[in-house]
Amino acid sequence: MNPSLIDVSNACLIAGLVVSSIVLAIAWLSPRVTRISTWFNLLLSGIIFDISYMLIIGAQRGSQPGFGICLFSAMMTYAAPALTAYAYAAFCLELFFLARYAQSPTPAVNMNPGLKACLLGIPYFIHLGIAMEVLVIGLTDRSRVHRDEDTSLYCHLEWHNPAKVTAGLSLVAIIIALFALGFTIRALYRNPRDPAMKLFRETTKAHRMVIRIAIFSVLPVIGLLFSVLKFRPRTPASGVFVIIFSLFPLWSAIVLGSQADIFRALMFWKSGASSSFSVEPRGLPEGHGLSELGKSDCSLVQCDTNDWKQ
Repeated sequence: MNPSLIDVSNACLIAGLVVSSIVLAIAWLSPRVTRISTWFNLLLSGIIFDISYMLIIGAQRGSQPGFGICLFSAMMTYAAPALTAYAYAAFCLELFFLARYAQSPTPAVNMNPGLKACLLGIPYFIHLGIAMEVLVIGLTDRSRVHRDEDTSLYCHLEWHNPAKVTAGLSLVAIIIALFALGFTIRALYRNPRDPAMKLFRETTKAHRMVIRIAIFSVLPVIGLLFSVLKFRPRTPASGVFVIIFSLFPLWSAIVLGSQADIFRALMFWKSGASSSFSVEPRGLPEGHGLSELGKSDCSLVQCDTNDWKQ
């Protein structure tokens, strides 16, 4: 692979790691920034993704890296795409459930704790399963573990089946995510004249959420296409694929983090930055399932308990 493309890819990964870490830290530490838990999880998965593909920086040229670090790099690089894909799917599913709650007459706002635990935990179980698969294969036949010949960016196994497993699982996750987004939009706009839903859309700025998530979904759709290509016999990684792949965490951090409350929290030194970001609610009909969401002027992504900070 062209050395300049290696440098560009590394720069994208480092930028993604820095931006994702800053956005995650601001959202976590600021009491005025609230997000749903899968939003945090998606950013965290992007950070793990970046680190996974940076493990052999400094050993991407010249002699092969040591077996231990190379095997660990292979474990992480096979597992990271599936982790990010399922974190994305969980994020989209939680948005869908929140939109469905808007149609419910029950007063509950929070999701079932068991369901939320599954949305948060399943991506990491899949990540661990793939990593253990690669570990067993690598320890069984050490000759299969070496630096990727097409990109030189990371280590992999000289066997196509683990890549197919990762691609297949990622494919399923992205399809689930896209269906969840479609059903979310349908739930929000199925009854455009319903006063409760109309007021909910205005209060939570649902239209902004739809636009933001649609923009965010561009790279996952491209990832879907590349996942399909992985089922073909020996598909070399092109420079375009490598750069797009490296951009995903940076893209997600920019799209998810470029919101007014995060910018305000970042500019804490300015006068008035310590004041609350919330405004008086316009309110939803009394007894409506998401009436509590009217307590803050926020997007649907923000309107959940800040449970990870408690």
